[in-house]
Amino acid sequence: MRLVSTITLSLPSLLVRRLTRKVMVGVVEEGGPVGLEVEVEPGQVGFDAARLRRIDRHFARYVEDGRLPGWLVLVSRRGRIVHLAACGRRDLEADLPVELDTRFRVYSMTKPVTAVAAMQLYEEGA
Repeated sequence: MRLVSTITLSLPSLLVRRLTRKVMVGVVEEGGPVGLEVEVEPGQVGFDAARLRRIDRHFARYVEDGRLPGWLVLVSRRGRIVHLAACGRRDLEADLPVELDTRFRVYSMTKPVTAVAAMQLYEEGA
């Protein structure tokens, strides 16, 4: 069995519960479907599709420059997936691409936790 790993940043607890249920669809038997897909158009939930594509272009440059082997981005709002993209390689030696069920090791959780706290303070106007 594989588990799709995620890092969720700055989400209200209600959304975390909804998204957690949704991502648990990503727990699959080896070789099975992940079940993640874009569910809503960006404009319907207040996102600009062009700006979301900028995220892909930005991180694709990191892959092209060799600074990052690969990445997977999932953006959601109100528990619905708005943007989903992947790029690069999950295994450079085997030349395997990043897929929706790719697991990424997170060795240090200090930076993501600090980033969440900073974004929450920003959202609250602090």
